[in-house]
Amino acid sequence: MVVVRGRGWEIENVDDVREYAREHGYDLTSEDLDGICLDSEALILIDASLTGCHRLEIEIHELLHAYDPDIPERRVRILGRTLARALWRLGYRGQPTKQAPPTI
Repeated sequence: MVVVRGRGWEIENVDDVREYAREHGYDLTSEDLDGICLDSEALILIDASLTGCHRLEIEIHELLHAYDPDIPERRVRILGRTLARALWRLGYRGQPTKQAPPTI
């Protein structure tokens, strides 16, 4: 779990983001769906097959939606990609940790 703006969010890895979202009542038409932020459930779904910098980009992208659902999608895409690439170049690789999650 991560805390974003005082709210706890679960992040789950799933095999089929679209199917899992449908099971939660969301009807999605996007062809390319690597992740989704389900605000009503404080749940972020990430495609379990993603790895590397692209996975980091999608994680950041969905966390940005959790932080502010009103940010335009284009801006979220640009911010997610920019932050992921910068963090990747700095050596961040998303290793698991036993520390308590930070509050964002």
